[in-house]
Amino acid sequence: VISTGNVRKFKNKEDGNTWINHYIVQKVLGKGSFATVKLCFDSKTGVKYAIKQMTKDSFKAKVQAAARTLTTVFWKSYR
Repeated sequence: VISTGNVRKFKNKEDGNTWINHYIVQKVLGKGSFATVKLCFDSKTGVKYAIKQMTKDSFKAKVQAAARTLTTVFWKSYR
């Protein structure tokens, strides 16, 4: 798992491909309430990856929801 806060997304004017850092986006695999998963390939190695792209706000909401769930489980297990 590779995580980065520095994302450079752009569209290549010559071939129309969308790039995320050095990954070329091939297609969207799925879209949910917190993130979009895209099939990409590494332009340096040619290896395909699934990239989960989310905004800071959606990531923060997901972390907060997980923390509430863990707090509930922890609380119920010690009653």
